[in-house]
Amino acid sequence: MEKTALIVEDSITDREIIKTCLEAEGFLVSIAESAEDALEKIETNQPSLVFLDIVLPDRSGFEICRILKENQATTEIPVILCSTKNSEMDKYWGMKQGANDYLTKPILKEDLIRIVERYRSSETTIDTNFTENTNFTDRLVENPDMIEVSYLNDKLQDFIVNTSQIEGAILVSPDGLPITAVLPDQLDEERTAAMSAAMLSLGERIAFDLARGAIERVLVEGEKGYSILVGCGEDVVLLILANKEAKQGIIFLAIKRLVEDLMPMLN
Repeated sequence: MEKTALIVEDSITDREIIKTCLEAEGFLVSIAESAEDALEKIETNQPSLVFLDIVLPDRSGFEICRILKENQATTEIPVILCSTKNSEMDKYWGMKQGANDYLTKPILKEDLIRIVERYRSSETTIDTNFTENTNFTDRLVENPDMIEVSYLNDKLQDFIVNTSQIEGAILVSPDGLPITAVLPDQLDEERTAAMSAAMLSLGERIAFDLARGAIERVLVEGEKGYSILVGCGEDVVLLILANKEAKQGIIFLAIKRLVEDLMPMLN
């Protein structure tokens, strides 16, 4: 049976690297530049392999992976996530969405060939230990509470209580899932988490496209106050809500200290 592969990637360079290697290995390759295009192509003609970029213009690759793995018709298709991020937490979240493997950009030919050989057989299984350094991931699998959520929640509570003009805070996974939150009652935790991850991802893309380098924070100013987004390393997004009376310099300094305090627990 002819082997097929779908590359879901909006970067021309990365797309061509994967495509060239797969065609040399005998795969018939198709391309999708967005998540919606990918879902349509997979529904029409299921591929033998899916190479899925995490950062896409319309939806997160994590979300698409989860959709495929939750659908009985597509759950057995091996999904290889592709990302510039190489932290153990990113790999762990990929595994949690059901991904079979993880490729770090820039993608090397030998890594691609290793992936192809692993899934060339028609008999595929979910590989929950795809990260090369599995110590961290194994510990999380064995003890999912290793990240002390109660400790993180206490830290957020203390920050809000001890920092004037702060109204709420939430820690979010790369896929936009809430880790822990202390929010005003009118805000939905899951919706806030999803928006936070999307806003930071968009900010990073804008900074990259405009050659502004790595972003320090995303600041949204409204008539009633501020929403401030920062990354805790490459693994977690922190959203802080402050009222209109907040002094930006003081808040930025307080947030920096909070991130430094949280980082040892999150890396």
